[in-house]
Amino acid sequence: MRPSERTRPAGQRCGRITCCLASLVCQRPRALLLRLLVATVFAAVISFSPLSSAEVAPKRGGTLEFASTVEPGNYDCHGNTSFAFLHPVAPVLHPEDNYLYRLIIRGLDSVFHGIPLLYAILTFLILFSQATLFNRICNHNKVFPKPNFLPGMAYILITSLLPDWGHFSAPLLINSIMIWVWYRMIDLYNSHRPGSAIFNIGVWTGIVSLLYIPAMAFLLLVLFGLITMRPFRIREWFVGLLGFTFPYYFLFIILYLSGNWNWKNIVPHIVFTVPVMPTSIWTTLGMVWLIVPFIFGGYFVQNNLNKVLIQIRKSWSLLLLFLMVAVVIILINRADSYENWVVMAVPFAAFHAATSFMDMDGSASLCFLRRDNRLPASRMIPARLKISFTAPYSL
Repeated sequence: MRPSERTRPAGQRCGRITCCLASLVCQRPRALLLRLLVATVFAAVISFSPLSSAEVAPKRGGTLEFASTVEPGNYDCHGNTSFAFLHPVAPVLHPEDNYLYRLIIRGLDSVFHGIPLLYAILTFLILFSQATLFNRICNHNKVFPKPNFLPGMAYILITSLLPDWGHFSAPLLINSIMIWVWYRMIDLYNSHRPGSAIFNIGVWTGIVSLLYIPAMAFLLLVLFGLITMRPFRIREWFVGLLGFTFPYYFLFIILYLSGNWNWKNIVPHIVFTVPVMPTSIWTTLGMVWLIVPFIFGGYFVQNNLNKVLIQIRKSWSLLLLFLMVAVVIILINRADSYENWVVMAVPFAAFHAATSFMDMDGSASLCFLRRDNRLPASRMIPARLKISFTAPYSL
């Protein structure tokens, strides 16, 4: 209010204010209505905002709902004890687990007393031993041009992609045996008396099926391996089949003497099912990370098969057959988890390791070439062939 207006009567000042308001409404009615509308909406938002409401008193009891970004070990809400490796899970028996694995679980439970942490430590030691054994076999058989740790590293990384692959299970134990079976099948190529080796391969394959019923499909790997590594001899096929049935001979004797003989429990119930679809984006990304390097590694190995020794070429063929049989195994019976998918980790690790030998320009640097004084001159690769290796590998 200006100083001159303070001396005026109150009636004149009120009349002047009324006239100003009237003139403001008459001059800019749209702007005024817009301001009033904005103020009304703002007041309504503030009035209905949770910040303006009184705090609700805390309530005891009820159900706590939260989200986790990894798959649980099982979907029994009351029996579940883990959502990740940091919260270890005790092994759970499935209908596909066979006599030998159930016996192992009973023995471990008597020692570990069902403590999940001890099973998690044992699982880590098994995975590390499998990676070390697989890496050792690849270097011993010159599957790669230079000794390296890529196969073992790839195996550790692959088994870390899915949470179920870090659980103690029958398929995890199968990998330890099948890595050794793959190694023995590679040596069949240069064996002059393979009868004992084929029998041992059949025995180990039979033991695998006593751990996990769908692992009976690995008998196909033995038969296909004989076709790949050996000329067809019916005697060798019968020796392999005899070795496969050898563990069942002792199983039938034990069941008969203990009074547990029952054909319904002996004959396996095999049903082909579709695997469960992933419900987590992280599980989907893990599967994508399995497929993409495998495609690059397969393309890379295929382009270099004409440069390798026959034995190494057949070893890669065995790995591909290994993967095909493993796909058949994951389609048998199990459809509620990804524990049985771990049987694919071994061949995937080999092809992932092969991907690491690719040059940036796409040229192949994995050559599997070796100069061995024990080889005849007719089986050696000419030295004039130009070979490129990624650093730090060089001829």
